[in-house]
Amino acid sequence: MKPDLSSELETISHLLLIEDLKGKRLIHLESASYTLGRDLSNSIVLFSQMVSRHHATLLRVTRPESSTHQFRIVDGNLLAKRSTNGMTVNGKTAATHDLQHGDAIVFGRHVKARYYAVAKMSDLDGLKLCNDDEVSGFLSQLNNPFTDSTLPSQDACHISEAALVRLASFPEMFTHPMWEMDLAGNITYLNPAAISQFPELRKIGSQHPLGSGLLETITDRQDAELCREITFNNRVFHQHIHYIHASELVRTYAIDITERHQLETTLKQRQQRWELLFERGLDLVWLLTPEGRIIEANRMALDLVAVTQPEIANQLFWATKWWNSFPEAQTRWQEAINQAVKGEFVREEMQLPKLNHQLNTLQFSLKPIKDDEGVVVMLICQGSEVDRLQVPTLPLLNKHKSLEERIARLTRELEQVQNQLQENIQLKKQLENALQSSRATNQSLLNVIPDWIFRIDGEGKFVNYRVAPGVNSPIGSNELLSQMIDDVFPQPVAQLWRDRIRQALFTGKMQLFSYQMLELGGSFTYEARVTVSATNEVVAIIRHIHDNDAQIQLEDELTGHLNHMIVS
Repeated sequence: MKPDLSSELETISHLLLIEDLKGKRLIHLESASYTLGRDLSNSIVLFSQMVSRHHATLLRVTRPESSTHQFRIVDGNLLAKRSTNGMTVNGKTAATHDLQHGDAIVFGRHVKARYYAVAKMSDLDGLKLCNDDEVSGFLSQLNNPFTDSTLPSQDACHISEAALVRLASFPEMFTHPMWEMDLAGNITYLNPAAISQFPELRKIGSQHPLGSGLLETITDRQDAELCREITFNNRVFHQHIHYIHASELVRTYAIDITERHQLETTLKQRQQRWELLFERGLDLVWLLTPEGRIIEANRMALDLVAVTQPEIANQLFWATKWWNSFPEAQTRWQEAINQAVKGEFVREEMQLPKLNHQLNTLQFSLKPIKDDEGVVVMLICQGSEVDRLQVPTLPLLNKHKSLEERIARLTRELEQVQNQLQENIQLKKQLENALQSSRATNQSLLNVIPDWIFRIDGEGKFVNYRVAPGVNSPIGSNELLSQMIDDVFPQPVAQLWRDRIRQALFTGKMQLFSYQMLELGGSFTYEARVTVSATNEVVAIIRHIHDNDAQIQLEDELTGHLNHMIVS
């Protein structure tokens, strides 16, 4: 019988020993993902011209047999662009590989790394006492903490490259902000939406209003999920917070619910005004279903006939005990309710017994409430004492008139809110169906367009982009996220781009233009089409133009694709 390693595996530390032209350095792997390459924007910079700008990517994945995790290394970036020279793991060329204790990775000449998994705190303490040149020898003597656990074979763990890219790029394409924070309050990951909406979040971490109190909320240090609402910059956000115990990270999703919150607040205020009038009015009020069953009655109506709300709930109005002795009145009520259900306003004068068994003459009215399709969904039955109404005092008559006007106004407001809610529900369904159809259509279009596609905001910053497989970058750089146009184009070309983006946003019309770029092998001409895709944002499709005939054909092609995507 194998020993239970769950408690020991929970404490495993993941280490990567890098060796390049700047020497050796040990990196503790704690974040959800890392990028490796010679460009200084990478999480782990490799100091050598023999490696690509973005050479490889490390992803944290959950081990299927436990709640712990391991790391998977992928050649290139998550947009399916492989490195120039590739990589080898344990002497074999690999596109992806699930790292195991002691694996040796080579990125290029003079650039290599080893992965280690350390389970014992004593081993970590010993590692701290080692000199730089002793670290490698010390780590190579450690035991593999996964030796006694049943690891899936490499074939069983293998995921197709397309599936891996789709899975790993999900947070990057997620339209709502998402980020991860360690228990020290430092940001370890931000998706593009979070970078765009909260640029200061990475710098101040848990001191940011959206990060305030998150660490204090996670008190028991166990896997936990919770939600909260928080206001920032006059916007209301719903935060979903998840504590990942295995990696000691707090993952947060933020969804803007400002419009929904405003609608709920307005509805609550109207409901409070209605309830105030319903309970404190001078008249008897019953709310009835179209079939005549009692939904609710106000306090005056309950006190008059000495009943409670539960006693009369869902009873037919004419079948209640105060009408049992009046068969003629019961028949008149059935007829009046049938008339009101047809949309008519009905008035009746009837006698109702008091607690002292005396008859009280009341004037009743039945007001039908309709939905946006004109169907009666509720009846408001209002009763007033005739003797009280006949008192010849002007103040009392004015108060009653004012009260009826208030009831009518609140009834209209209630109808409006109900209609608005129905419209919102229908609109939401339509939007969801349209969104699903649009996503499928746009994805199909994207798959057949052999060009680079970019999303650029009104300030000239690249928000997102899609790589054209097998086509060189038409702008001279492959690292674009959050870069400005001036950073990637020569100044004359950058100014042309800024003018056309500004013109597209101002006129709402598609802008067609061409520009030239000096690249290895000579000067190349590119054609760009820019059109508005969202508020203060455009989408651009760029294609290399080889000759005039091809250009004419491509103009028709691209215009059709772009118009279809924008309409969708």
